[in-house]
Amino acid sequence: MKNAIVILSGILFSIQAFGGASGHQRIVDGFGDQTEGFGIERVQKQVTLIQSEQGDSNLRVSFVVSDNGGSTDLSPRATLYLTTLNKSEMKDAGSIHEISPLNELISTRRLAPGVYEAIVRSYALDFECSNWRKPYEGLLKIQVDARMLTADVRSFKGANDFEYKRVQTPVFVTTNCY
Repeated sequence: MKNAIVILSGILFSIQAFGGASGHQRIVDGFGDQTEGFGIERVQKQVTLIQSEQGDSNLRVSFVVSDNGGSTDLSPRATLYLTTLNKSEMKDAGSIHEISPLNELISTRRLAPGVYEAIVRSYALDFECSNWRKPYEGLLKIQVDARMLTADVRSFKGANDFEYKRVQTPVFVTTNCY
């Protein structure tokens, strides 16, 4: 029942906030505790979208670009992640969500509390963008609804005292040609 509510609220939010259900929508789960995520040596860029303190909560939300290594074909050069971290004196919680392959991060912004946007240059091999000048490569607008995730991270969902907990609450991702 909770999953149905999560999915329905994400779809309704996308329709209301972003002018219709156009674009490619998907639900992205967070990496689990046993998953390493990405290597720190591969990080190309980190853009902090929000860093706020409220009581015992110190939440930071960022987009992180991680290098995929070289390629001789149409493989993306990097991957965009959404990361969160909430620190306190007694416990920490955070998350890592793989959002999209990309070649270049153009811009980012916070649209509303828990809702973020990235404009990326990327290959879109699974759908066509009619306004792209180069075949297969162009700009994509990626919108991430992470409201439920940031609420869970802010409340240290599942974290015990003196512990770090990786929260796996899904985020809703909508990708449109730009």
